[in-house]
Amino acid sequence: MSESIDNDLSFLLYDILGQTTKSIQLNQMNRAMWEGRNFCSVFMRFLSKRMCPNTSTIHFRDFGRICPSEQQFELKLLKLIFSRAKRISDIYMTVREEDERHYFPKIPLGIWNELSKMKTLQRVWIARYRLAHCDMIGLCQQLPNLEVLSVLVEWVVRHNLWTIDPHCKLRALYLTFSVVGSNKVGLSKLLEPPNLETVFLTNLKVSKEELVKTAKLVEQESILNRISMIVLRMDRNTRWHEIKEGEKFVNTVLRLRESRASLEF
Repeated sequence: MSESIDNDLSFLLYDILGQTTKSIQLNQMNRAMWEGRNFCSVFMRFLSKRMCPNTSTIHFRDFGRICPSEQQFELKLLKLIFSRAKRISDIYMTVREEDERHYFPKIPLGIWNELSKMKTLQRVWIARYRLAHCDMIGLCQQLPNLEVLSVLVEWVVRHNLWTIDPHCKLRALYLTFSVVGSNKVGLSKLLEPPNLETVFLTNLKVSKEELVKTAKLVEQESILNRISMIVLRMDRNTRWHEIKEGEKFVNTVLRLRESRASLEF
């Protein structure tokens, strides 16, 4: 087994079990089985015997180098963990720092379904997949305890479909947008969750009219009443008049909420 795969397995087991490979001793296993067709089943048996039911945080890195032939490995792993650990509050699905991707695949339906079943989740960070606008909203609706959401969002709708429970606990949004065609983000509806404290929106494409509407809602105290920081990182093709309205919106938040607000490019 290569050193890079060894390291990936070490990280994976540490993140799931809270133990280093020094205490788990991967080398006690048959390395040929790790690298062979039985990798998935061997790993699952190995993990199921050692996983703590009180596990609360899971950090998944990219599995490509660990098990490139097993397309369902990540899904099977999620199912195993969620069946054993019932108190997971944090999940991170990331890529390696050295990976420079310009395209991220859509989140597989099976993984989305598993995440939506884990009602104890409070913090979800997904940097390896992109979510359609409706998938992001659906995740918020399915997770009643969700407080922090960080995802890549593919915005494919002309009209905002955001509908949210007025008792929603969401307090932090970190969204990076991929806006399809001429569609623009419905900012006013996006900022409706009543407990929002921190908002970072990257690659944001929003119309002048929507910025004006959102600023008025701030003035009416309809949104962002608990905000402490909001950062709008605009799409590089943002027009001048949209920039000016964006600056007015930021100034409105600064003036009325006494919070940190900025417009970036």
